[in-house]
Amino acid sequence: MGRSWAYASCLFVMMAFTVALYADAKSSAPKETGEKEKAVSNAPAQVPDKENSKGKGDQKATDNADEETNSSDAEKKEEAKSSDKKEEKKEPKTLTIKESPLRIEMKISGMFEAEKATEVSYDPKAWKTLKVAEAVEPGTEVKKGDRLIKFDLEDLEKAIANLQLDVKLSDISIETAEAELEYIEKATPLDLEYAERRRREGDEDLERFLSVDRPYSQEQAHMNVRRWRDSLEYEKEELGQLEKMYNADDLTEETEEIVLRRQRDRVATAEFGLRGAELNRDQFLDVSLPRRSQMLRDSVTRTRLELQSIKDRLPLMVAQRRLALQKLKDEHKKSSEHLSELQGDLEILSATAPASGIVYYGRCVRGKWTTGSTLESQLRPGGMVKANQVLMTIVERRPMNVRASIDEKDLWGIKEGVDGIAVPTAFPDEKLEASIASVTPLPLPNGKYDATIDVSFRANHGMIVPGMTCELEFVTFYNPESILVPETAVFQDDESEESREIVYVVDEEGEATKRDVVLGKKSKGKVAILEGIKKGEKILLEKPKDDEKD
Repeated sequence: MGRSWAYASCLFVMMAFTVALYADAKSSAPKETGEKEKAVSNAPAQVPDKENSKGKGDQKATDNADEETNSSDAEKKEEAKSSDKKEEKKEPKTLTIKESPLRIEMKISGMFEAEKATEVSYDPKAWKTLKVAEAVEPGTEVKKGDRLIKFDLEDLEKAIANLQLDVKLSDISIETAEAELEYIEKATPLDLEYAERRRREGDEDLERFLSVDRPYSQEQAHMNVRRWRDSLEYEKEELGQLEKMYNADDLTEETEEIVLRRQRDRVATAEFGLRGAELNRDQFLDVSLPRRSQMLRDSVTRTRLELQSIKDRLPLMVAQRRLALQKLKDEHKKSSEHLSELQGDLEILSATAPASGIVYYGRCVRGKWTTGSTLESQLRPGGMVKANQVLMTIVERRPMNVRASIDEKDLWGIKEGVDGIAVPTAFPDEKLEASIASVTPLPLPNGKYDATIDVSFRANHGMIVPGMTCELEFVTFYNPESILVPETAVFQDDESEESREIVYVVDEEGEATKRDVVLGKKSKGKVAILEGIKKGEKILLEKPKDDEKD
């Protein structure tokens, strides 16, 4: 900025100096013609030499240079004034209204989708460990009945074999339990009868003992002692008689001695027998008889308890055996069902392709393969997959349509029956006829609307397969006689409280006046005017300066 100011100051001094010299030269040469002045003024400006301008000896060169500089500056001033006048007189830009075609095209991205697709999932009821041994690659062309996935079923087959053995053992256990239950049910009445009989016999034995056996045994014990006592007395009496007889007889002493010794032995034997009988009587009456009495009483009590116990326990035992048998049957049923499920799972996991077509990994959701990349790593040898999960989808090449997501702002132009073209991304030179078949009435969770587009294929379009993308082009609006103006030529009326669109219409005198307009479709910076102006009228392309100031 400092350099510019210095340059301007220097220029101003030079101009003043030049003007003074020019005035002096003009006064000294008054007869110089105007043509000469014009020639000088139109001559190219020469840069004065600093040494000549400063020299005092060459006055003529200095005068010529000053004169040329003065002429150039004067010319520049005239051009500047002329430019300002042109700008002041410049008319505002206008547009003459005429009818033009309005064509609105809409481009959206889509994806080819097969109309016939069969999802492949495995739904085992019991076996949840799905380990992949081998799987067909995506893009493989398969036929119905081909093997898609080979699972590692070794553990499943072992589980089935073990369960089959358990079921056989369970059959044997049930048969044994049924036989035992049948025996118990038949033996229970017999056991009750036997226990009742023992109780009755015990009561009878106790009663007989108390009423018959004990009194008789007591009397027998006393009688045995009495017999021995009588025997002793008899022997003693006989011994006494013998002694008296032998004292009176004249028998020899040897014979006498023999008879007396024998009698004395009998007496001793009788005494010993009496003492033994008394001991046996005392033992019997004091020990054996009371013991037997107590034993019989205990036996009666025990048989009564056993009878009550049998009455209480036998029904419970029968009920217990029945419940145990029912439990065995329930477990057998569960094991059999589990075995059937595992055998069914083995068949399910050995299933083949349900249809013919191309194999895709994952599931197709509105034309997009959502889980293909994840499943590609899982469907490898040793990979684990989940039950009830769509692992593959078998699609047929034809028929095929296009699925697309529509923004809400574009929904006005995407309607059923609108025709257009589909350009495959892989084959940009191909243009397929397309027609909108349906549009969902409600938005999807992502806020967009789902559209299905019918596409016409030719015989040479076999390389276009489901999953490929395309660009859809639709003519959503066309009016060959639209009145189009630039969007910048439509303004908001600042003086109105309501929102109003206006244009400035220019009359024949060149005066511009406001006019309300009704706007239509917009495209590429232009907007259609539905009401307010007509063909042949002129409007301003810019807002008048007077209104801008206001």
